[in-house]
Amino acid sequence: MKILITGALGHIGSELIKKLPLSLDISKLILIDNFSTQRFCSLFNIKNKTKIILIEDDIRKVNLKKVLEEVDIVIHLAAITDAANSFSRSEEVEDNNFQGTKLIANNALNTNTKLITLSSTSVYGTSKSIVNENCLVNDLNPQSPYAKTKLKEEDYVLGLSKNKNLKSVILRFGTIFGISPGMRFHTAVNKFCWQASWNQPLTVWSTAYEQVRPYLDLKDACNSISHIIKSNLFNGEIY
Repeated sequence: MKILITGALGHIGSELIKKLPLSLDISKLILIDNFSTQRFCSLFNIKNKTKIILIEDDIRKVNLKKVLEEVDIVIHLAAITDAANSFSRSEEVEDNNFQGTKLIANNALNTNTKLITLSSTSVYGTSKSIVNENCLVNDLNPQSPYAKTKLKEEDYVLGLSKNKNLKSVILRFGTIFGISPGMRFHTAVNKFCWQASWNQPLTVWSTAYEQVRPYLDLKDACNSISHIIKSNLFNGEIY
């Protein structure tokens, strides 16, 4: 099996490139990352024997058709993910995230490559009740440019799956927490752990005392991707 991972050196990708070969028979991993976050350490101490090819570039500039012709599955992680700061860079988020996903999906369709793409539980936004992937469209209330773009990406991929038989699956991951070489610290759980380890006060917004939101352990995120591949669960659905 040959797999392409975009945004491969980020919080999720840097763990996936080490864990996937332990649970799947992978002969080649192709990694694409533009190094915008300088996560060189994500490539340190990779001990599995899978052949790894690194492409240092933006997915909007790479010859994706040529790359995807070499693989069976693409795991699309490349994105600007900081929702809080997306308000001040909405056009950049739209261009990077949506256009990138559109390119990946179209080329996956044309090369008959299976696609796992990440959305976010941010698409639910502020809700008065429990919501899941089966909720009504009216229950989706994205609050940030990042979340609105993720919903737009979902619609595009779903359209290709239903109308043109793209073999895909969309994952609405909760906010990821947990240790990886490419981990981030701008989200609550990781930030709390960092502050606590240095005996600093935990930063809690007064407006958030009564708020709840979904979080997802990085190990569970990686296991879910492995499960989808093992089960061949490319049914055009959202989970």
